[in-house]
Amino acid sequence: MKETFSVGLNEIYRELVIDSPVAIYTCNTQGYVTFFNEAASILWGRAPKLEVDLWCGSWKIYHPDGKPMPLDECPMALTLKNAKSFEGAEIVIERPDHTFKNLLVYPRPIFNDDKSLIGAHNTLVDITEQKSNDEKQAILSAIVESSEDAIVSKNLQGIIKSWNAGAQKIFGYREEEIIGKHISILIPEELRTQEDEIIANIKAGRKVDHFQTIRVHKTGVKIPISLAVSPVKDNFGNVIGASKIARDISERVRAEKIIQQTAERLKILNDIGKNISKKLDVEVILQNVTDATTKITGATFGTFLYNKASEKGESSMLVTFSGIPKKVFEKLSTSSDTNIFQSIFKNERVVRINDITQDSRYNRNTLHLGILEEMPDSLSYLAVAVISSSDEIIGALFFGHSQSNFFKEEHEAMVVSIASQASVALENSMLFEEVKTLSSKKDEFIALASHELKTPLTTIKGYLQILGRNIKDQLSTTFIQKSIMQSGKA
Repeated sequence: MKETFSVGLNEIYRELVIDSPVAIYTCNTQGYVTFFNEAASILWGRAPKLEVDLWCGSWKIYHPDGKPMPLDECPMALTLKNAKSFEGAEIVIERPDHTFKNLLVYPRPIFNDDKSLIGAHNTLVDITEQKSNDEKQAILSAIVESSEDAIVSKNLQGIIKSWNAGAQKIFGYREEEIIGKHISILIPEELRTQEDEIIANIKAGRKVDHFQTIRVHKTGVKIPISLAVSPVKDNFGNVIGASKIARDISERVRAEKIIQQTAERLKILNDIGKNISKKLDVEVILQNVTDATTKITGATFGTFLYNKASEKGESSMLVTFSGIPKKVFEKLSTSSDTNIFQSIFKNERVVRINDITQDSRYNRNTLHLGILEEMPDSLSYLAVAVISSSDEIIGALFFGHSQSNFFKEEHEAMVVSIASQASVALENSMLFEEVKTLSSKKDEFIALASHELKTPLTTIKGYLQILGRNIKDQLSTTFIQKSIMQSGKA
């Protein structure tokens, strides 16, 4: 090899270097730039002055962390100082237009035939785009891993290829458990055809926007989710798979259900308030209240026991029910045992039992025994006393459900409110019954009095008629006829 690059390099190699799309330059042993190709000047954003600029043609050089790098410490300078190559050292250069480039540099020493150092050449590889992509990928990976949503990728055959922490949190599977499994492991059997439709859209390059569906947790619990699916394409634009973003919407669904239930309950409360306030028939009031409270609490069954007192002070039990066989409470409808209320409520006006079979109170009265005998699956139990204006227990509402711990304080509050309205309606009904009774007695008295008054008048009228036939005096006859007419009007 010759003394200088320009003299010693074979013309063929020289043309290859000059026309190479890769940036290449050389320096002599003093570090002055002796050659650079067009790719190098484009990369630097400037054309350095040969035999003037030292070490490289970059305007400014930095370490990868952004710290300025002195020229005499750059890889080319160290190569010339130590006569050793650098393999892929990373630097950052700033160009005159204040743009930056990330480079991998490969400086190598040049020796002559006598093994004496005569300079060095450097190959510069622009990794700016790769670096940017790597950073973007790192950012995206961090976003994916830190996301609360499940982000999952799969191929077109439905095999799971990636699985983030959010997916583990939502579905319960660890990454090592699920990678390589078919996506159907997360789909309820009744929704498997949904996956076929999704894949058909993905293969056609169409995105599937957010829609609400159900998926299955590792434990088998079904989870309401919001799901969006997008096609994954290779560098040539071919669809090679799909990415899925799933969000657990259990709380939202639960909140929507609560809002809906609250609206329904308010409507029922409003309707029952209007309804029973207009009704004066006791049994109609009882049945309306029973149906409404059973519905509003979500109970499996409900019943209303009302202690109705007769005019003579005798008591009888009226019973209405909803969602339960009549025979359970049939015998109570003719019972005069008013102690049943005292045995249930004692010093409390609301009784709520989470598991009726585990509570000692259930075996102290026939009502509980009847429920357990006819409806053994009922566990939760709620009883609310109906209180009169004189603070006496005149009835009770009873509810049951097959699920333990079903009834809550909110159910108590709603039933207590309706029971209060029912008490007023029942008292109004009783007052109406009393008014009807008094009105009936009044009519009977008037009819009897009228009959008794009419009896002597009939006799008088008869005598007047006899007198009228026997008296010929015109004045007397006129007087008698007027008297007969007056007695007829009485």
